[in-house]
Amino acid sequence: MRFASVQHRSLRYIAAVATFLTIQTARATETTATSSLPGSNPMAALDSDSLTSWSSEQTGKQEITVDLSHPWPIRSVEIEWGTNHPSDYTVQLTADGKTWNPVAHPVDFKPPESEGWFGFKFTVHKVDPVVTAIGLRIQCLESTNGFELINLRINGQHPFCYEPVPSDAVCRNKTAAPEARVQDLLKRMTIREKIGMTGGFNYFFFSGLERFGFAPVLLNDATSGLNLRPDIEREYSSITKSTSFPLASALAATWQPELAFEMGKAIGEECRAAGTGVLLGPGINIYRTSTCGRNFEYMGEDPYLTSRMAVEHIKGVQSQRVIATVKHFVANNNEFVRTRANSLIDERTLHEIYLPAFAAAVQEGNVRAVMSSYNWLNGEKCGESKALLTGILRGELGYTGMVMSDWGDGTDDMTKILGSGQNSIMPGIKGFGQHVRALLAQDPSGTEKQLDAMIAPTLRVLFEMGTWDRPAADPAFMSTFAGHKTTARTIAESAITLLKNDQVLPLVQGQKILITGNLSAITNASSGGGSGYVKGYDHINFYDGLRAVFGNDVTMEENPSGETVKKADRILYFLTMGDREGADRSFDLPEQINQRIQALAAQNSSVIVVASTGTGFGMPWLDSVKGLVHGYYLGQEYGAAMANVLSAKVTPSGKLPFTIEKFFADSPAYNYNLLDGTPWWFTKFPTNIAARTVDVPYSEGVFVGYRWYEAKQRPVNFPFGFGLSYTTFTISNLQVSSENITRKKPVTVSVTVQNTGKIPGAEVVQLYVHDEQSSVERPYRELKGFKKVFLQPGERKTVTMTLDWKALAFWDITTHDWLVEPGTFTLLAGNSSRNVQCQTRINCK
Repeated sequence: MRFASVQHRSLRYIAAVATFLTIQTARATETTATSSLPGSNPMAALDSDSLTSWSSEQTGKQEITVDLSHPWPIRSVEIEWGTNHPSDYTVQLTADGKTWNPVAHPVDFKPPESEGWFGFKFTVHKVDPVVTAIGLRIQCLESTNGFELINLRINGQHPFCYEPVPSDAVCRNKTAAPEARVQDLLKRMTIREKIGMTGGFNYFFFSGLERFGFAPVLLNDATSGLNLRPDIEREYSSITKSTSFPLASALAATWQPELAFEMGKAIGEECRAAGTGVLLGPGINIYRTSTCGRNFEYMGEDPYLTSRMAVEHIKGVQSQRVIATVKHFVANNNEFVRTRANSLIDERTLHEIYLPAFAAAVQEGNVRAVMSSYNWLNGEKCGESKALLTGILRGELGYTGMVMSDWGDGTDDMTKILGSGQNSIMPGIKGFGQHVRALLAQDPSGTEKQLDAMIAPTLRVLFEMGTWDRPAADPAFMSTFAGHKTTARTIAESAITLLKNDQVLPLVQGQKILITGNLSAITNASSGGGSGYVKGYDHINFYDGLRAVFGNDVTMEENPSGETVKKADRILYFLTMGDREGADRSFDLPEQINQRIQALAAQNSSVIVVASTGTGFGMPWLDSVKGLVHGYYLGQEYGAAMANVLSAKVTPSGKLPFTIEKFFADSPAYNYNLLDGTPWWFTKFPTNIAARTVDVPYSEGVFVGYRWYEAKQRPVNFPFGFGLSYTTFTISNLQVSSENITRKKPVTVSVTVQNTGKIPGAEVVQLYVHDEQSSVERPYRELKGFKKVFLQPGERKTVTMTLDWKALAFWDITTHDWLVEPGTFTLLAGNSSRNVQCQTRINCK
């Protein structure tokens, strides 16, 4: 019998006797013990490495035996075969080493289905009722081309080890301090178990340690709810549906951190119901370019707004003892060749624009997980950069939680992982185990210490959050789902942003309302695509939402006749940009959409455009239409929320979390995605490009978003922070508690807001800071405070905000720290970055 390595991979730990292959798990002492199975040939266990496989080119009957060393209850056996596999086989268990009892008889065996870039699915054999056994055997009865065993799991464990652990071990004591549990666990784990904890398994899990009583930990995307993957989670999850909440850009458009907390809390509750221990969100990358395909997953262009929303979202998720994950660290601001894009960012820009939200998440939100990004930063892969993950994240920001790579290509060089600050290579370890074993052969003690340091943060967080101390799924949380619909609708209503209204909104009863546009933009506009997508349930689309309010006065035609267009009192044209992970997209709408809107406006003077997208876009028809509504992606309640706002059941109060430029050529990121002089929008390189990385210079420095357009004095379609209402407001009487501010003495800023209109509504007071004189070039104004206030007609309220010294600071590249220069600063209050209604001055000493 000949055993060969598939695809020339390293073959390790193979032993054969005639046609009998024995694979034995190692004991806790990492020594090969006497076998429990008579006549077997003990050997090392599967080595936790997805690149190590076992294959045979022989045909005919063959057997694979696993010696468990101790009696263990067997619930399931999972087998991953490669390209060559037996046409029939049986799975058998033994309790005494003599009698083998079959527990699975595959019929019409089929190879595992392809799972795309994640690899292959496992063939799962449930053992019901559970059988206590000391050994497992797979009999390959028929094979035309030999076989290829990629992976084997018992009870979902890989690596599997069944050396008993004392019930009074400190690591199993739920009341012991997390650090004491970590240290005890590290002393008891085998090398294989430690290697297994350096990466995920089964694509969206952290490995379990069954002999310790620790189950695998399920991870789910994303910021706007649970992206359920039943094909991967199988029956691990107890729920079959999850709420699709508004996407992150919509959440930011509410300018209400309290809603971010409520949304995070609701998602945390659904995580508990689903058995999800780690939520892979929120996404907090900065909106640098309006063409980024994942902008809908992020919270806009301003680091202060993003920080305030992200901190509350994290607090909400983690209030339910679910681990939140901020991503993607750092400067993953485009999908354009994202795994090879080398973001070139100077020190000051990194600290003022791209790090503040992560700093707030760590220092204020106490986030327990960080996902490193696909891209490179100044020549180093983010997922393996010691300067970034240890120097900045753990050192400068004081982070103590776990770090995981992004999936698939989040790490590149296995030799750089140990000691970098990376804790978990996702979704699997991709050859890292082989690298570690080579190091262990040279320096066993030193390498194991490095291995312990790598996995300790993950273990610590799982103990801190109680993830390993409770049943994974808690059906009691299912009772919270009904309220989550209300939360989702409330957030959506607060996010919808009215950008233009020439007396065509709100809609009123009796008007003939024609809905048109691409059908998918009307009936399937809840979310963008990719990992941020959440399917949701009980969706209310735009048509059904408006019909529920206006009845038969609402009609829908994708291609209405000219006569139908002319007879309508109001025309609602719905569009979507098709935002998705994996590709950026042009700033300009398809020309056929622009032409269609212009044609409608030429036939009817009451056209209102409603856009579903997480970003800005070109509007060559803006002067021709009478109304424009930015709808972002509003989750499953999108139709009900939009109908309530358009009908004035809810007064619009959303504000743009980003600037919408007139032309993409005005953007600071213009031409960021040129390859051989041609724009390239996708994640992967074109086949004719052989470069290892592509430089993406952030030459605009700190001048991102409104900072850029104001500094360059370029007109925009709509400024950052802009949004109309059905009522009117005044902002006045800006006051400070002291004319002087110091490092130890913050000031209280107050401003008066009044509803001067005739209906209830909400206004967002925005506080900007301007440095009158500086030794470095600074943006003219920077957001440093905001608050949304709800007012009845004629009502007046005083809004207060606190301003500390850091709101006046810039990052000094000489001292590598925040610096406030003595001088005078102007405080500006208004309702957008370009509409200041009152101001005052303070001095910094």
